[in-house]
Amino acid sequence: MKGPTYTLLHRDECVVIVDKAAGVLTVQHPGTTERCLLDDLRRDGMAVAPVHRLDRETSGVLLLCLDKTLRKPLEQAFRKRQVQKTYLALVSGCPSSPKATIDLPILDHGATAKVNRRGRPAVTHYEVLESFAPRAALVRLTMATGRHNQIRVHMAHLGHPLLGDRKYGRRGKGGTDEARRSMLHAESLALDHPAGGPRLKASCSPPPDFAEQLERLKTLR
Repeated sequence: MKGPTYTLLHRDECVVIVDKAAGVLTVQHPGTTERCLLDDLRRDGMAVAPVHRLDRETSGVLLLCLDKTLRKPLEQAFRKRQVQKTYLALVSGCPSSPKATIDLPILDHGATAKVNRRGRPAVTHYEVLESFAPRAALVRLTMATGRHNQIRVHMAHLGHPLLGDRKYGRRGKGGTDEARRSMLHAESLALDHPAGGPRLKASCSPPPDFAEQLERLKTLR
């Protein structure tokens, strides 16, 4: 990836919160030398450790730990769903229900995942913010669980895959799109400060490619 991999949103003695660019790995894959966010932050003088991750194609809010003694408590907060996160997505077609909960188990196959009754419980809440029917919709999502590719799998299973999703898009309905990546953005994050400070809150707007795709849909409406 060319250009900056992040924008700093918050930094204190315990944590760093960034807006991760789309197309960059959070952590380098074992055995590779591919550029990743973690390395760039460390090169910029922030000795961070990962607490959670975003998919390579997903942009948006990501929290990392500076105080290593707080890493496990932070990871536990994510596992226990004590961290409030919202996502924005552009999906193919428009869901028939403007607001709903998807409660379908997801089976993780490593490189991919699918809805399957043998999988682990997975719950996603979504709300349609704007419809560009029949082409697409802008939705806001929250997750009560954190399964592999959960948002992408659930929306594809409904027949409304994310625009640009080459992995799961073939399962859905709707026309073609010109998005070069999955149109998913981690919009906001909120949690109690691990060291007892003021509650941490961070948010960021979608990057230019997401905004451009949104404007294109508005002109086609």
